[in-house]
Order: sequence, then C-alpha cells, then structure tokens
Amino acid sequence: MNKPILDVACGSRMFYFDKHNPNVLFCDNRTIETTLCDGRKFEVKPDVLADFTNLPFDNNTFGMVVYDPPHLTRNTGQSKYKTMYGTLRGGG
Repeated sequence: MNKPILDVACGSRMFYFDKHNPNVLFCDNRTIETTLCDGRKFEVKPDVLADFTNLPFDNNTFGMVVYDPPHLTRNTGQSKYKTMYGTLRGGG
C-alpha cells in the first residue's frame, strides 16, 4: 500500500468530495449495501475491513490518519442512523 492517508472509520465516505481519492486507504469495520427510506442507495465499502481499535498496519505507515467516527451513542434498534453510521454501543 502506497497511500499516504488512512481513514479508519470511513463509513460511506461522506467526509470526502472525491469518494475514490487515490491517496486515501478507506477502512471500516463493516460493509453495507442498502436503500434508505427515501430511495437513496447507501453503501459502506471499505478498502480494508478492520476495527479502528485493532488496525492491521505497522506504526508510521501513514503520514496522516483521519478519524471521524460515527459518534452517536443512541443509535439502537431499527434506527436509520444505526444503519447509516453504526453505533458505539455493544451489538451495533
């Protein structure tokens, strides 16, 4: 991997204007492909499937690490936000 940037909780890559930026390695702990209630397609397709608490990379592999996690803790049950962003609660 010769990418200088690691995004460890990329989700659907909403952080980026260029969702396929060749400089970024996209990482998340899940993959999702679904349709939201308003008909929009929603996808989480990371380059690397890994949890940010146990990353499979050596120290100093990346020049920059982006950490913009889904910081909502009330995403439970059938919440659309749980589907979109995951949850920081167990079982999410």
